[in-house]
Amino acid sequence: MAYIGHHLADDYLRGVSLNFQVELSCPKEQAWRVNLYRGYIAICHPEEQHLSLVERVVEVITGQCIREWRRLPQIVSHVHVPLLQAAQQIMELQEAAQIHQGLLPTGSNVGRPAPTSVYDMRAIVKTWRNRLAVLTDDLSHWSDIFTWRQHHYQAIVSHFDNAPASLVPEVPGNQHQSMLGVHASAQSIIHYGKIARKHGLVNVCLDSLSRNELE
Repeated sequence: MAYIGHHLADDYLRGVSLNFQVELSCPKEQAWRVNLYRGYIAICHPEEQHLSLVERVVEVITGQCIREWRRLPQIVSHVHVPLLQAAQQIMELQEAAQIHQGLLPTGSNVGRPAPTSVYDMRAIVKTWRNRLAVLTDDLSHWSDIFTWRQHHYQAIVSHFDNAPASLVPEVPGNQHQSMLGVHASAQSIIHYGKIARKHGLVNVCLDSLSRNELE
């Protein structure tokens, strides 16, 4: 249910009642995942964005994952992989919050992000573009990662496309800030399709590329 709530941005399932139901029924070793989706909702909820909660959620998830890691055998094996994947998800949750924080107005520039925030946002997007799946990675994990990133690439595009030109910070070397999200989104979709093809998942590859054409 939490997974559905994450992927359907406008669905009522993302409400507080859903969080409560999931938390009650979730196994203790998966508690970190409930809080991870709580962090997703704090950033992506279309009406109630709570960026200030993300840092606290990150601390809670990190503590839960560390405790679960200590319960595992000392020799690293396949049983450690979900928590290693969780570490990436936690990091990208924090980075996504920084992107959205950078899109908020600051100081006397009402409605206008600070240039330094835009530089930070571009740095995070560049990091994401360089942090890519390799052939030996679990494709289902990277499907979630790429879906997650698409939310924020589209948020960047929407923000700068809808903002008056006078409110877009002047950053040397980039006159069209929205294109940052467009290019990153396209590269992400193409790379996912490439990895899917190497896994022999031709239909997944074609579906990924068709999404790129639609966007």
